[in-house]
Amino acid sequence: MKKLLSGLISATLLMAGTAQAKDMSANIIISGTLKPAEFTCSVALSESSVSVLENSDTLIKQGDNATSPVTVQASVDGGPECDKLADEGKIAYKFMGVADDADGTVLANSLTDETAAKGVGIGIFNSQNEPVPLNTGRLVAQEGGTFGLQMVQLTNQEAVAGNINSTVTVQIERL
Repeated sequence: MKKLLSGLISATLLMAGTAQAKDMSANIIISGTLKPAEFTCSVALSESSVSVLENSDTLIKQGDNATSPVTVQASVDGGPECDKLADEGKIAYKFMGVADDADGTVLANSLTDETAAKGVGIGIFNSQNEPVPLNTGRLVAQEGGTFGLQMVQLTNQEAVAGNINSTVTVQIERL
């Protein structure tokens, strides 16, 4: 009986000790900032690469209007906010790349080996076939996104037949 009684007393004390435990709460301080929604506009091109072939007798001079450019369509992606900016004439396409060593207005030939064409570059032209200067010129997206690429003979240089390779980055410029 003593064992039973001492077991009951131990259980009662254990429950009484548990009932007297204190719960402790914790606080957290929350701070933040509500920012306006951001959106990103990007350029989509109809072509990822083009081939430009030219004969020496049809090669145009640097600064002249294009005669037979390869055309590429650019468009603005990014949702309704970007479409609105383009419609309002607040977005332009800017063409960035390594400039030629003559007037600095067209894409230079990145090839330098014995197979490389010399004295030529790749000109960029608007939809009216007028030159768009590399790294400084722009095409407003509202006016359409068609641009042309055509091989040109560099100012005061002799064109030598060979291969040409150039890269242009078309980027968004907000006006």
